[in-house]
Amino acid sequence: FQNVKGVKRQPIYRRISVGTGYQILTIDSETLVAVVEDKTTTESWKTVLNYDTGYIASRVVSENVCYISRMDRVVMPALSSIAVLAEESKNVKGERVVSRNIRYVISNRRIRDLSSYGSEIYSLCRGLTTYMAYEDQQ
Repeated sequence: FQNVKGVKRQPIYRRISVGTGYQILTIDSETLVAVVEDKTTTESWKTVLNYDTGYIASRVVSENVCYISRMDRVVMPALSSIAVLAEESKNVKGERVVSRNIRYVISNRRIRDLSSYGSEIYSLCRGLTTYMAYEDQQ
């Protein structure tokens, strides 16, 4: 990564063991983007949280599909808190820390133009069947 003045800077990386695999967390505080990549042996996925545009996108590798949803900023932890929360959940052995269970309804209509969701989400979902997911309010 390079900032506007051309000075190289390093994003924050965290590798977190999860069951039979691990997750990689990358946080870029300058572009306001966090990326979580799951590398388990059963089902891999990658999620981009774009705090600038307010969208979240997840690519499910086995399904060759992408889902995009609006970020609920009331529920979603702040970008600056994600690394701390990841470390805390890593230290909780044998338990899953879930603050809230959120369900989504997947739209039947495909998203054709990915450009308004930010360059990271565009890169993640380009060439894949992509659907909008809406938080289920029930």
